Amino acid sequence: MDNFFYEPFVGGGTVFLNVNANKYYLNDNDKNLINIHRFLIQSADNSITFFKNVEKIIIKYHLSRSYKKILFPTP
Repeated sequence: MDNFFYEPFVGGGTVFLNVNANKYYLNDNDKNLINIHRFLIQSADNSITFFKNVEKIIIKYHLSRSYKKILFPTP
């Protein structure tokens, strides 16, 4: 039997990430959010490249790097 999960408003993905299904149908109307999820999917196979790309995005947008105990964005 097929086990599909439909998510009309993905948001941060908390719901679908905690649901076990054979296939997921995800939707959201926020293009930035969709692009983040695409980036995560494309980067999932190579964690080294993934974290390098995340670091570039964090630096580009002057985001907090709390995982490195840098709590305030740097100019």
